[in-house]
Amino acid sequence: MLTELYRADNLGFRNKWEKLASQSAGRGGSTKSADYRRVFEERFLPAITFVDVTGMFEDANATEAVHRIDPHDAPTGQLAVLLSRMRPIVYSHDHSLWRPSLAPAPANFQAVLIAGREADSSEDLTQGFTYVAGGVVWAVDRAAQGVAGILKVPSWLPWLAIAGAIGWYLVGQDRREHLIDSLRPIGRVIQAQMEKSTAALALLSDSVAQVEPEDGIECRIAEVFARESADEALTASEIQERIMLGHRAPIEVPQAGDIRSLMRRRPCFVEGPSSHFHLGQDYRV
Repeated sequence: MLTELYRADNLGFRNKWEKLASQSAGRGGSTKSADYRRVFEERFLPAITFVDVTGMFEDANATEAVHRIDPHDAPTGQLAVLLSRMRPIVYSHDHSLWRPSLAPAPANFQAVLIAGREADSSEDLTQGFTYVAGGVVWAVDRAAQGVAGILKVPSWLPWLAIAGAIGWYLVGQDRREHLIDSLRPIGRVIQAQMEKSTAALALLSDSVAQVEPEDGIECRIAEVFARESADEALTASEIQERIMLGHRAPIEVPQAGDIRSLMRRRPCFVEGPSSHFHLGQDYRV
């Protein structure tokens, strides 16, 4: 797929960048193919992980459904099966992917994109409030410990004084009402964002690729990698441990040596120095 961007097509364009520039001519966008190539290589390419699924899951129902419509898109079906335990969402306008329900229908595509951004912003907001609250508690705790150190008293004693001061402040009904009123705007912001997040997550849940989660060891390994940081490289022993820790009920997990051998036979896993593996690989231009 990456090399297709740089190759000539049957419409007379020498590469995808020329085609994009031509399509933008009537839309007020840049007509310089070099602009599109530069933006792709500087902003998007470094964030993409390319996964080779050659020879994998070719007989899976999802792969065959895509292959019947357009064989060129079958690898996307194979990748959806590999990541099926993560309930992936396939962002594509190709009819070969949305007709078998692997990608959202065209009418819902933009709504799904917006829902993804809403879910991300809601998570950021929740984490922000958590960090603020945690920072306040940490600051008060440090102050209490400092006072305890100066006065040579147990560390819980200043906390008791702080609790008493808060209790004294809230004795009056007018003070309690004032505090509640001051917190209401924050509560409304959180409530509104949570409502947006709930609606966004519901739409995203309805838009996941319709692929039955696979129990194969390749899919379990891919699940481990998908939950890790994109730059995280893992050994076979670390993968084995994460697979076992990721399930409440005991499951049969291959030995680390067998996991290592399997990853070396599957093109989707890339081995780096010291037998550390990645799922797929990145490209830099």
